[in-house]
Amino acid sequence: MAENKEKLFDQFPGVSYDEWRAKVEADLKGADFNKKLVWRTNEGFNVEPIYRAEDIAGLKTTDSLPGEYPYVRGTRADNNWLTRQEIIAETPAEANKVALDVLTKGVNSLGFKLSLIHI
Repeated sequence: MAENKEKLFDQFPGVSYDEWRAKVEADLKGADFNKKLVWRTNEGFNVEPIYRAEDIAGLKTTDSLPGEYPYVRGTRADNNWLTRQEIIAETPAEANKVALDVLTKGVNSLGFKLSLIHI
């Protein structure tokens, strides 16, 4: 095995944002950069096609971990997920039968939807 391991990105010269932007605008052949590559989320903010370390410099949130204030990466430090099964049944007895069955198959969260029966 080779002792000298080259790093892939060391083989390419660094590119500034201005150089990258100029190349992208040339490739767009006159099309508007913002209309082609920047998209707006349903929450009302723009998502750029590229982000750099400079874009987040000085943000207090980059020093926090998931589960730590200010909770921008979730309020939980663990990564426990629930496997949920929706149970749709006509009667409570039928719902109980289905629930017991799926619980033996690894489901650990249940949702119930029962029909209301008037007698």
